[in-house]
Amino acid sequence: MKEQIILAKTKTLDKKRPKQKKVFDILICPIIATTDSNSIEMFHSKNRTIIISGHEVCKKELIGNTDTDMCDLAIGFYEVLYGLETGTIMKQEGNPIDWTYAGDTMNSYENVVRFSSEPKKEEWAESYHCLANFWMLPGAIGRTTKAFSKNTAGRITNTVESFNKGIRDYMDRFLVERHVSDLAEFAKGHFIEGIYIKDNKVDEFSRLKETGGSFESQVDAVIDKMMEKICERAATIAKCDDMCNKLYNYFDSLNIIDKVICEKGCYKNDK
Repeated sequence: MKEQIILAKTKTLDKKRPKQKKVFDILICPIIATTDSNSIEMFHSKNRTIIISGHEVCKKELIGNTDTDMCDLAIGFYEVLYGLETGTIMKQEGNPIDWTYAGDTMNSYENVVRFSSEPKKEEWAESYHCLANFWMLPGAIGRTTKAFSKNTAGRITNTVESFNKGIRDYMDRFLVERHVSDLAEFAKGHFIEGIYIKDNKVDEFSRLKETGGSFESQVDAVIDKMMEKICERAATIAKCDDMCNKLYNYFDSLNIIDKVICEKGCYKNDK
């Protein structure tokens, strides 16, 4: 399913603008964060590429784990995507981070894969940590609110009613619960227009139906939808000429442009 989704989205890119494809490839490339490195490198395995990124935030013990959405590559990505000056997030002196600009993952892993099939669990684990699934979560609508914490999300069990109560890990539910005042402007700023927000309404896709098929098959379908929206956002960003050029220059400065080995058959967009 992942290969089909990626193929469909690459066909929407402009072949006459090769930078779009190069930026798209990196935006959906899986990332592993580590404190064992100070660099950003490409690792090739099983006909695919993984980006290995250092994690200065964790090294300085500002957070207790290597959250990939705050790795060095992601921080640079946020600064480009949101038009911030280099060093806005990671300060060189004094307080080394401004938590106003903390990153987060749109569609996460922990809750949803408890109830998916094993093949889908593996596919999602290899897919969700990528730049196209990262954003800067505004504190005013989520980071500081108790309703977003794990403790208040409730224990999610394998019943439709219980599964549908969870907020954490589901971008659509989060947007509904946080009551964003201007959805159109919000969508534009985060490059999620027509993806998570359509016609000034949240596209609610992750809640299951009592009569919608087996529990596992419905959860698998939710994960497929998440992967589709990640690829849609990557394509949306890549097709914005100004942002595409800025990200291309950022990735080129890291020497990772043209180093993505694509999964077999999934990026053929020359027909």
